Amino acid sequence: MFKKVFFVAMTVLFLFGCATAPLSADGQPAADSAITDTSSYNEGQVAVKTDNKLSYADRMGEDSTKFHPVILEFIKIIDEDPVVRMYLTQMIEQIPQNQRNLKNVEDLLYKLNQLLKRAPEYNQTRFAGTPLSEILVWTMSTPAGFIAYRNEKINAMVKKYLIAWSEFLSSEKSLYVINDSPNGWKSKEAQEKLN
Repeated sequence: MFKKVFFVAMTVLFLFGCATAPLSADGQPAADSAITDTSSYNEGQVAVKTDNKLSYADRMGEDSTKFHPVILEFIKIIDEDPVVRMYLTQMIEQIPQNQRNLKNVEDLLYKLNQLLKRAPEYNQTRFAGTPLSEILVWTMSTPAGFIAYRNEKINAMVKKYLIAWSEFLSSEKSLYVINDSPNGWKSKEAQEKLN
């Protein structure tokens, strides 16, 4: 019974465009498109179909030229798969207004991209364990988020994302947080918490 209801609901959403149109920066439905193969491009370059339809990368502005390949792949999946796009859009919309830390899917992608260049700093007031959990914590507690994080394509992208972030965290570029400033892991406060 559930499968029939789900199929009918998805069909209705598809026919009326609710699940197929990505959102513009102001949260309104925008034209659908897909990013073409990016395998022949340098890191961060975006190739978009030239049929006057904007992809997520185009709508995200100048920063779209600086996207990590994992984020570009995620953008491509979101642009090409209406179910993935629907789950991500709904999970953000279902975050309680007073806790909303994401505006839309573009904002999620932008924040995930920025995080790939950041290491967790010491913060004595931070409740969530890492910057990634701060971004995703409210999406995980929504009905759509529960479904989204069980989606095979989304899970595969989360895995690729975590691998990419771990590569950064294993590099010398992440060592900037190892210092004795208030946000550094060698600070007096951090050392007291760790010991």
